[in-house]
Amino acid sequence: MNVKSIVASGISGLLLGMVAMPLASRAMPTETSTATEPTTVLVAAERHPNMVAARRKLEAAREDLRRAAHDYNGKRVEAIQLIDRAIQAINEGIAQDNH
Repeated sequence: MNVKSIVASGISGLLLGMVAMPLASRAMPTETSTATEPTTVLVAAERHPNMVAARRKLEAAREDLRRAAHDYNGKRVEAIQLIDRAIQAINEGIAQDNH
């Protein structure tokens, strides 16, 4: 498998997870919090452990690609850009669910 297909598979899985998570969270009871911003971030991590874990894995993959010795005909840079878009989508999904 090349880098592009690996990243595309990962992004597809993340997007599928982003669709499934809101559906699953509807069945779960919600908690009301009057906490400040730092606690809100912790609540987001607790409410979305899969999203947070996926974001960490993407960040690690991005660092691996940045350290790669070769450009792979521009595919390394393209993969990094796709990872950045996936991380942005995860952050937006978590933020939207917390409001």
